[in-house]
Amino acid sequence: MEFYHKFFPYAVAISWTAIALLLKLWLAPFLSRTIGAFFYIAIIVSTWYGGFRSGFVAVVLSTLAINYFFTPPQYQLGIERPEDVFQLAIFFLVAFTLNLLTSNFRDSKQKIELQQSELFEQVQTELAERKLVIAALQEREAILRLFAQYVPAGIAMFDRDMHYLIASQRWVDEYNLESVESLINRSHYEIFPEIPERWRQIHQRCLAGAIEKCEEDLFVRADGTQQWIWWEIHPWHTATDEIGGIIIFSVDITNRKHIEIALRESQIQLQRQLAEIETIYQSAPIGLSIFDTELRFVRINQRLAEINGLPVEAHIGRTVSEVVPNLANAAEQLLRSILATGEPVLNVEIIGETPAQPGVQRTWMESWLPLKDSDRIIGISVVCEETTERKQAQMALQQLNAELEQRVAQRTAELSEVNTRLLKTLTALEKSEERRRLALDLTHIGFWDMHLPSKNIIWNDNHFTLLGLAPYSIEPSYELWRSHVYPDDIVWVEQRFLASMENRTDYTAEYRVVHPDGSVHWLMGRAKAIYDESGRPVRSLGVLLDISDRKRTEEELRQSEAKFRSLSECSPLGIFMTDIQGRCTYTNPRYQAICGCTFDEALGEGWVQFLHPEDRQEVTARWSKAVSQRQEFRSEIRYVHKDRTIRFGRVQSAPIFSVSGELIGYVGTVEDVTDKRAVETMKNEFISIVSHELRTPLASIYGSLGLLAAGVLKKQPESAQQMLDIAAQNTERLVRLVNDILDLERLEAQKVKLNKQCCDVATLLQQSVETVQALATENNITLCVEPTAIQLWVDGDRIIQTLVNLVSNAIKFSPPETTVTLSVQDQADRVLFKVQDRGRGIPADKLETIFGRFQQVDASDSRQKGGTGLGLAICKSIVQQHGGKIWVESVVGEGSSFYFSLPKSLD
Repeated sequence: MEFYHKFFPYAVAISWTAIALLLKLWLAPFLSRTIGAFFYIAIIVSTWYGGFRSGFVAVVLSTLAINYFFTPPQYQLGIERPEDVFQLAIFFLVAFTLNLLTSNFRDSKQKIELQQSELFEQVQTELAERKLVIAALQEREAILRLFAQYVPAGIAMFDRDMHYLIASQRWVDEYNLESVESLINRSHYEIFPEIPERWRQIHQRCLAGAIEKCEEDLFVRADGTQQWIWWEIHPWHTATDEIGGIIIFSVDITNRKHIEIALRESQIQLQRQLAEIETIYQSAPIGLSIFDTELRFVRINQRLAEINGLPVEAHIGRTVSEVVPNLANAAEQLLRSILATGEPVLNVEIIGETPAQPGVQRTWMESWLPLKDSDRIIGISVVCEETTERKQAQMALQQLNAELEQRVAQRTAELSEVNTRLLKTLTALEKSEERRRLALDLTHIGFWDMHLPSKNIIWNDNHFTLLGLAPYSIEPSYELWRSHVYPDDIVWVEQRFLASMENRTDYTAEYRVVHPDGSVHWLMGRAKAIYDESGRPVRSLGVLLDISDRKRTEEELRQSEAKFRSLSECSPLGIFMTDIQGRCTYTNPRYQAICGCTFDEALGEGWVQFLHPEDRQEVTARWSKAVSQRQEFRSEIRYVHKDRTIRFGRVQSAPIFSVSGELIGYVGTVEDVTDKRAVETMKNEFISIVSHELRTPLASIYGSLGLLAAGVLKKQPESAQQMLDIAAQNTERLVRLVNDILDLERLEAQKVKLNKQCCDVATLLQQSVETVQALATENNITLCVEPTAIQLWVDGDRIIQTLVNLVSNAIKFSPPETTVTLSVQDQADRVLFKVQDRGRGIPADKLETIFGRFQQVDASDSRQKGGTGLGLAICKSIVQQHGGKIWVESVVGEGSSFYFSLPKSLD
């Protein structure tokens, strides 16, 4: 294409010269005296089409053709007669003059057409921007629909009347509804008439601006089914910052409710606090860096690294001479002068080469400022802006100005000859003006031409229509236009118009007008001023375009973005978006909390550094494959936080397509499944322990009864009785284990209702001692009770159960001839119970874990002491359901003291 534009005008010149030659040869017998006529026409056509150069080619070719074909001797390049030399010279001068005049006419026409097309180009730009705004709105709506489709949580957005605007598929699935489409614009209370009054009040508070959240709540459906739900409600705001409704996030936790309740106290919530990261200034459009006093790079941003042609890491710790040796002499001299004087050096032009573009001379405007700690210089801050292109543009502009001045001088000398051809030019201009008017009418663009000193104005039919008037129903005037401008816009529009003429800039304004029917419309006006020799503005040419549709589209886009922002910022799931190459462009706060990063750190490929090192290669490979194939991506990924904690995230993403089917990026979610995995692990451990504890007594029972059933011990009654005792003991142990498990499950699931009443503490202690007295006597242990007169509002049976468990443990693990003491202390708002023994004690690392299920100090205790490992867990559950707490203090070799406290206040 470039070759075509460059050489085609010369082909035209050759072709027209050849046509002129053929016509002359054909008509030679009839037109013997008009040798140059056809060649003059060929020269004019060639110059008009291709400019001066192609016309000059036609001049030379025509001269050579006349010499060769029509000047004696014919068919030879040579001249014998002086009159032929004179005739050929006259032809060349006339042809050259025609070439020069035609070239000037052609350039003048192009200038006029260029000035007329500038206003139309600006209008076309505005129309293109309007299409981009509409496309952005459609893409944003596609993102919202795709988000609602793929988000793995129940989410619904409502207006202020609690009518559905958006609902996710999971919302429909969790509540067994028909479809997402069946919900839209219907009342939430119509769909769920069983919603309790408490929830309706919460909805109203959130509509007033509150944020409500509940970790677990019971929802009783109309058919009597129960759903345990985690929910969170946020208000969403419109583009005008008004509350437009609420967003409800909900997760059905019914299936895991009992497991979470049973292991609630076993889950340790790690509190994380992200260290504040200093602001990264990588997005600056100019180069920034800091040197230490040894002129080594301490910090550098991405832009300056790109200018130098090396990555950021390759700069740190290196000097200027090591990084850009071609610039070292000039730069180091200035840097050392700053270290010596402490004075900044501003706006210095540096010319040289960098590794980014070897062999290319580039220009930078740099400023150096000393960094000081009190009066001591600790480094130098550098600001660098590349001005290569601007410098080249200035040089090109100077050259063009010189050429223009030369051409103006030439044209001034030729004006006398141009006058004869102005009629043709005016005719062409009239046709061009007609085409311009037709274009204005077809594009519905208003046009005005105002004489500024008199304010006389003319405009086209479209200008009347844009003001809501019938064409030519009234005489155009500046006051007529002003009377239709919206009152609030008149002052600033006029000020901008006057300022544009004063500053010699183009006028641009978007303002409102009021039609005669009272309707308000948005218009965009653009204009250029024409100045006289003294620089005074004398004329203004402008266009007017109706942009009401674009303004409505922009408002809808702002509303859509506000909804998406509210939904994303409040979401309990991490949300991220990438471009079509898979580089991260957006993350919400929940994503940053799960992955342990900030918004800036996750951008681009930054999110990769927070992946677990063992997973990084595999995950990035799978992600790249999904992006290259435009497929969905699903994976469970480990993230490493700055404090070295590890979080597990379930990641899902899908491609986003525009309305036209073009890929515009990817959107995804991250769900924190760390706690779920911990619950699953603890459940597996629980099943493993229970299986082991059940298998051991069952094996003993099975073996003992097997020997008896086989008749092996028929003649050994003592051994048979021993086997029966073993079976009976293990059966009793098995029954205790099952009873303790069931008791603990009922307590932690809150299925056991406490029968609270006013109880005497001394009576509770006495009944507990009587229950274990036989065991104490058997083990030769003395029980000591320190009585006190205190009344408590408790479930007496459960408190006795707790005391019996603690005292029986103390008896089992105390040596003979020792004392187990029970005491009670009356405190301000609580009553403190204490069971003290003189046993072997408990190691410090076991003081917390022994209150868990199947936790014992020594694994052999269950066999030797007959315990199940659930007693202390039962005690903890009973005490906590009374609003108290339980703990132990112990010294190995000296004994242990178990404490639990209960509130004194009555329910």
